[in-house]
Amino acid sequence: MTYVPDPYAGTLLTPGSMVSTDRGFNGPNLIWSWSPSTPEGEVLIVDDAAGLVDTADIAVSGDRVFVADRSAGLRIINDDSSVSDLAVTGATLGDVQGVVADSLSDDLLVLDVDTDAVYRVNPDTGEASVVFSGFGMTGTNWGGLNLYDDGTTQRVAVSSTVSGRIAVFSITPPCSDADVAGPFGVLNFFDVSAFVGLFNAQDDAADLAAPFGVWNFFDVSAYIALYNAGCP
Repeated sequence: MTYVPDPYAGTLLTPGSMVSTDRGFNGPNLIWSWSPSTPEGEVLIVDDAAGLVDTADIAVSGDRVFVADRSAGLRIINDDSSVSDLAVTGATLGDVQGVVADSLSDDLLVLDVDTDAVYRVNPDTGEASVVFSGFGMTGTNWGGLNLYDDGTTQRVAVSSTVSGRIAVFSITPPCSDADVAGPFGVLNFFDVSAFVGLFNAQDDAADLAAPFGVWNFFDVSAYIALYNAGCP
């Protein structure tokens, strides 16, 4: 299950409500929504006729709802309650059992038991890249992917029923536009060196001041000001 965040702009769900997959027991795959403050009153969002195969997890990102549908892959629940596939490139996902939304990047984090890895997936292009791997997962893992974000640091928890372990990864995002190299959350020589490389390559990340599309002293001056301001 997952919480429907306030920025959600779709028409299928209500911000502030909960939404969950229901695999049943040898029964239909359904999706329900309900209010966390009101008992009962759940609403059937997607019924078995939509073609879900084996729903293991659900996530809400932007105005879309995504489902980890095991062998059927990563799928999208449309506003009319129909189901469509998100074509993933860069990885072959064979048993998708977890999905969470990354509110910082708007990407999805996806757990695939078949490849024993967590992927970052762009929800618009479907492009996937490995983030974590090697958990020793097999079979039914009952979801196993969660993300906590306190506004500064993200913590990704991956649980494996096979090994009986929970792995927790901390991800600290860049603290400002001057924080262009790891370790993020701190400004040091590595950031300066990385900025020089970006500037010489005429990368957009180094184009910090008008006139945009031109890399000159104004961009360098803007970077120095950002760097001197430090991490907020």
